[in-house]
Amino acid sequence: MSWREQLQQASFAGVPFATRSVSGSGGRRVALHEYPNRDEPYAEDLGRKARRISVEAFVLGADYMAARDRLMDALDAGAGTLIHPYRGQMRCTGRDYQVRETTREGGMATFTIEFIEAGQAEYPGESPATGEQVNARADALAEAATQDFARTFSVDGQPQYFVSAVQTETSRVLSEITRHATAIAGLVDDPAAMAAYLLDEVLGYPSATTALNAVRQFQRLFSAGDDAPSVPTTTANRRRQARNVAAVHALTRRAALVGAAKQAAQADYASRADANRAANTILDEIDDQQEATDPVNGDPIDDTVYQSLATLRAAVAEDLRVRGARVPRLKRVQPRSTTPALALAHQIYGDATRETEIVARNGIHHPGFVVGGQTLEVLDA
Repeated sequence: MSWREQLQQASFAGVPFATRSVSGSGGRRVALHEYPNRDEPYAEDLGRKARRISVEAFVLGADYMAARDRLMDALDAGAGTLIHPYRGQMRCTGRDYQVRETTREGGMATFTIEFIEAGQAEYPGESPATGEQVNARADALAEAATQDFARTFSVDGQPQYFVSAVQTETSRVLSEITRHATAIAGLVDDPAAMAAYLLDEVLGYPSATTALNAVRQFQRLFSAGDDAPSVPTTTANRRRQARNVAAVHALTRRAALVGAAKQAAQADYASRADANRAANTILDEIDDQQEATDPVNGDPIDDTVYQSLATLRAAVAEDLRVRGARVPRLKRVQPRSTTPALALAHQIYGDATRETEIVARNGIHHPGFVVGGQTLEVLDA
């Protein structure tokens, strides 16, 4: 697109105006330190300066006076949204303006306006360490799950055939993340050591490069054991085998939940919807695990594990509620005609560089031809 095609109608706080010229200034705030008997100074960078924008604007026409008054009222009201004809949407305050009207140029009011970047007011204050709370509650669940496994799992007095069956099922459940079947075989006689081993294997499973993708990988283990063959509980040894297999499944799922919660607490969310999806995935799994029962007699899960799940649930919900509120919402747009993603990004955000964001979020295969009429999800910011 040419620069003329990318120009936007200038306005402030919804009041349109025409422009003759626009200029701006910026830079860095620097404290210059010069020391006695030292030639080299030290320039201390204190951050970016507030951007300033100078606009030569005008309104004209038979009813220019009404347009003039609306623009003056908007400038007097304080901060608002400036649509910069070249740079798009910005939040600014009209710091100073002058209005000129002449009989020679009747039907027109000319403005000289100095805008200054407004930003948002931020004050020091306490911020809840919700992520730390999630990590602490997840660690508590890992400890409770490990102890529950050590109490539940036992191969004492079982025939070797049943012991081998438990080893085989454990290897099958963990086949996606480990092939150390020999290590499992050497641990079945020590439930505490086996629990620690399983926990470490599951928590070390993800190979994802981002925390959010790691959450998705852990999610695959939430169904551990769902496809396992049922164990008939017709004898005492069979009932013990069923409990052992169920203990392996439960510990795998609990460890995956611990990992997913910790990764969710450090993930960067592009939108509130992404944070809500992660929260729902984890909270639903916690609900499922709390409702689990003993495969032999139908008893509920251990009280300590149940309470650990409950406190983790509260911590995850609060963490993703707090952090989700800090990121933009999603909105839906529908281009009327086939448009390049570059132009679409400029239309939506006034920033063509956000093309890749639109393409990635909507799985667009041909960025040069975003088909008109299809609904797209974009960030509302």
